[in-house]
Amino acid sequence: MSALAPVLQAYFTERLAQRQYSPHTVASYRDTFCLLLRFAQQQLGPIALDLRYVDTWSPLLDAAILARTTRAVLYSAGAY
Repeated sequence: MSALAPVLQAYFTERLAQRQYSPHTVASYRDTFCLLLRFAQQQLGPIALDLRYVDTWSPLLDAAILARTTRAVLYSAGAY
Protein backbone atom coordinates (compact mmCIF):
# COMPACT_ATOMS: atom_id res chain seq x y z
CA MET A 1 0.00 0.00 0.00
CA SER A 2 2.77 2.43 0.70
CA ALA A 3 3.52 2.56 -3.02
CA LEU A 4 0.04 3.91 -3.81
CA ALA A 5 0.18 7.07 -1.71
CA PRO A 6 3.17 8.65 -3.52
CA VAL A 7 1.64 7.86 -6.90
CA LEU A 8 -1.62 9.53 -5.95
CA GLN A 9 0.24 12.48 -4.46
CA ALA A 10 2.25 12.91 -7.66
CA TYR A 11 -0.85 12.69 -9.79
CA PHE A 12 -2.75 15.31 -7.83
CA THR A 13 0.15 17.72 -7.41
CA GLU A 14 2.45 17.27 -10.41
CA ARG A 15 0.44 15.80 -13.27
CA LEU A 16 -2.59 18.02 -12.84
CA ALA A 17 -0.37 21.06 -12.27
CA GLN A 18 1.44 20.36 -15.56
CA ARG A 19 -1.91 20.58 -17.28
CA GLN A 20 -2.40 23.93 -15.54
CA TYR A 21 -5.55 23.00 -13.66
CA SER A 22 -6.52 25.41 -10.92
CA PRO A 23 -5.93 24.41 -7.29
CA HIS A 24 -9.71 24.18 -6.88
CA THR A 25 -9.95 21.67 -9.72
CA VAL A 26 -7.13 19.58 -8.26
CA ALA A 27 -8.85 19.61 -4.86
CA SER A 28 -12.12 18.61 -6.51
CA TYR A 29 -10.45 15.66 -8.28
CA ARG A 30 -8.82 14.59 -5.00
CA ASP A 31 -12.05 14.81 -3.04
CA THR A 32 -14.01 12.95 -5.72
CA PHE A 33 -11.43 10.17 -5.75
CA CYS A 34 -11.71 9.80 -1.95
CA LEU A 35 -15.50 9.69 -2.20
CA LEU A 36 -15.27 7.03 -4.90
CA LEU A 37 -13.03 4.86 -2.72
CA ARG A 38 -15.36 5.23 0.26
CA PHE A 39 -18.36 4.34 -1.93
CA ALA A 40 -16.54 1.26 -3.25
CA GLN A 41 -15.78 0.20 0.29
CA GLN A 42 -19.45 0.53 1.28
CA GLN A 43 -20.62 -1.41 -1.77
CA LEU A 44 -17.96 -4.12 -1.71
CA GLY A 45 -17.30 -4.38 2.00
CA PRO A 46 -13.77 -4.17 3.31
CA ILE A 47 -11.38 -3.62 0.44
CA ALA A 48 -7.63 -3.82 0.30
CA LEU A 49 -7.27 -0.07 0.33
CA ASP A 50 -7.66 1.33 3.81
CA LEU A 51 -8.21 5.06 3.43
CA ARG A 52 -7.01 5.75 6.94
CA TYR A 53 -3.75 4.01 6.10
CA VAL A 54 -3.27 6.11 2.96
CA ASP A 55 -3.99 9.32 4.86
CA THR A 56 -1.57 8.55 7.69
CA TRP A 57 1.15 6.46 6.03
CA SER A 58 4.61 6.49 7.56
CA PRO A 59 7.53 4.06 7.81
CA LEU A 60 6.78 3.67 11.53
CA LEU A 61 3.20 2.65 10.74
CA ASP A 62 4.46 0.06 8.26
CA ALA A 63 6.80 -1.33 10.90
CA ALA A 64 3.95 -1.60 13.41
CA ILE A 65 1.72 -3.38 10.87
CA LEU A 66 4.54 -5.76 9.98
CA ALA A 67 5.14 -6.55 13.66
CA ARG A 68 1.45 -7.29 14.23
CA THR A 69 1.27 -9.42 11.10
CA THR A 70 4.31 -11.44 12.14
CA ARG A 71 2.81 -12.04 15.59
CA ALA A 72 -0.53 -13.09 14.05
CA VAL A 73 1.15 -15.52 11.64
CA LEU A 74 3.51 -17.08 14.16
CA TYR A 75 1.26 -17.25 17.20
CA SER A 76 -2.30 -16.82 15.83
CA ALA A 77 -2.53 -13.85 18.16
CA GLY A 78 -4.86 -11.16 16.90
CA ALA A 79 -5.82 -13.16 13.83
CA TYR A 80 -9.43 -13.09 12.68
